[in-house]
Amino acid sequence: AAYTDGNEFDFDNQTQIRTDMTLYAKWTANKYQVEYHLKMPGYIVHTYSGTGTVKYETYKEYTETDYEAPDTITTYTYGQIMELPIPELSSDVSGFTFDGWYDNESFTGRKYTAIGAEATGDKIYYARWLDTQAPVSVNGTYWYSDSNYHNNSWYRAITHLGYKFNENVAIIPDSVEYQIDDGEWKKGTLVKPSHNWGGTYWLIQTNEVKEGIHTYRHRVTDTSGNIGTGKTTWRIDKTKPTLGS
Repeated sequence: AAYTDGNEFDFDNQTQIRTDMTLYAKWTANKYQVEYHLKMPGYIVHTYSGTGTVKYETYKEYTETDYEAPDTITTYTYGQIMELPIPELSSDVSGFTFDGWYDNESFTGRKYTAIGAEATGDKIYYARWLDTQAPVSVNGTYWYSDSNYHNNSWYRAITHLGYKFNENVAIIPDSVEYQIDDGEWKKGTLVKPSHNWGGTYWLIQTNEVKEGIHTYRHRVTDTSGNIGTGKTTWRIDKTKPTLGS
């Protein structure tokens, strides 16, 4: 644009100039768009609103939401340095470390902390949180369920065993495995938290329960490759006792 006497000259309408005039040029720096891709770890809090007896009135379930960048950093101006954001998690979420911003979805190569003054063009950045805490057992607690407890049976027929893990991990469901004694590792089942099944915990379910004294081991892997393990020994006796003995 050109200016005279502090006003922008209108080239469309002011086409006839009958006196000497001095025009001054002014440059306007280009602005470009910045796009951010990042999943933010967090929780969904479930509150029990039904009827009946429950063990937990509320429980938290791990979830991820899209990062929302402030409007002030969704564009940058040529000639100015703009720092990239360092997102913060909610105060009740722990065990994660921000890995930085990359220019590719594979999170390889250079990590970017700012857009330089000489940069041009729209930018897209990708970031991730690293889960630095392995799935941890909660007080070494095991969980079990039974089939005969409410069927007037003389014994509780334990049909499932499971291990409780803390809530701030993203466990890969297909990674769940269990082992009985020194046998082969087999695929287990991951059970989400619920009001009756352990509240804030993730449960690993083993459907293969044997009578006698046996050691049960579980292991899981989270999305960052951390491995969590559990171990317990149970004695299951289904032999009906003899009165007087």
